[in-house]
Amino acid sequence: MDIKLLPEKQKLIYNLKKYSTTITEHNLRSYKELIDRTIERLYNDGNKEDLKEFVQFNKDVDTLRNQDFVQTFPELYKQIKDLWDNIPGKL
Repeated sequence: MDIKLLPEKQKLIYNLKKYSTTITEHNLRSYKELIDRTIERLYNDGNKEDLKEFVQFNKDVDTLRNQDFVQTFPELYKQIKDLWDNIPGKL
């Protein structure tokens, strides 16, 4: 489960950079640094096998907890829909 696995990272990087420029309060400096580190992480390539493992894990957690990843994270689901719809959980 790593942010670098997200398929549509460029849009997220753009939005985070835009948001980061709005943080001007000195007491929020550590928050701005966290955003900047997140952006740096997004520039790294992800591994498709790790993304498959993410899908399997979350499907299993949904089953065990009676939750629904698709309803909870609709924007993320749109990015991984093809994978999500074709990979079963391990349970």
